[in-house]
This record gives sequence, C-alpha cells and structure tokens, in this order.
Amino acid sequence: MKHGRIGNESAMREAAQIRTLISDLDRIVQFLNFDIATEEKHAGGIRPLRFFARRNAGSAPRQSC
Repeated sequence: MKHGRIGNESAMREAAQIRTLISDLDRIVQFLNFDIATEEKHAGGIRPLRFFARRNAGSAPRQSC
C-alpha cells in the first residue's frame, strides 16, 4: 500500500499546482479587463475592431483608387 499513498500524494500535489495556475490566470484576466476598461474610458467608448469583422461577405473585393 506504500505505492498507493505516494501516487495519491503526487496527484494531490498536481491538483494544488493546477488550482494555483487557474488562480493566477484568473488574476491576470482581472488585470487585463481592468486595463481594457481603462483604455476604453480614455478612448471614449468601445471601438469595433475591423480586423475581426467579416469583410464584404459574398461580394467581390473592392479596388482602391
């Protein structure tokens, strides 16, 4: 039964590490959300990103003059 206890301790240690990583990621997301909200406030609101928008779905590409 000695091997079972070692495996269980290892699993518990890994679970604790995963909980710590998830907690750290959650904290980082909170910081990013705060930074984004601050930037949007200074910019005067949310501006949509054209990069992610679908461009001219179903139409021919436009030529620039």
